[in-house]
Amino acid sequence: MSKKEEYAEQVRLLVRLLPIIDKEECFALKGGTAINLFYRPFPRLSVDIDLLYLPMDDRQTAWDNILAAFDRISTEIKASIPGVHIQNTTHHQQNSLRLIVSLGDVKVKIELSPVIRGSVFAAKKMEVHEAVEKEFGYAEILVASHPDLY
Repeated sequence: MSKKEEYAEQVRLLVRLLPIIDKEECFALKGGTAINLFYRPFPRLSVDIDLLYLPMDDRQTAWDNILAAFDRISTEIKASIPGVHIQNTTHHQQNSLRLIVSLGDVKVKIELSPVIRGSVFAAKKMEVHEAVEKEFGYAEILVASHPDLY
């Protein structure tokens, strides 16, 4: 598989994961995937799902809620996508909030910073850019506001 085909397969898997993640209202998408699949017509492919924890909870409450949400996401992914494998690092490393989702040779990381919580501006529900939908399929998810993306 060429590098371009590998990226395309990663984006296809990523687009399948977004509706599952979107069920957790405590998260908004941010970073490269938000920019390149929602705000722009994928000028470069981004294959990591960077999440922002929206509530302004204290650290322990946030940690507990994030772990519970990641467990629900993991369970739903396994139930929805046959043959998927998930490596969950959240229970093994205190500062690592990451799910690595593999389907065959394709991997997508779902990650979140345990330090950054909340946003300055309201997140909004967005649909993937039309060009992304045409090539990889439809998805929508809560996305961080443009100033909060980085």
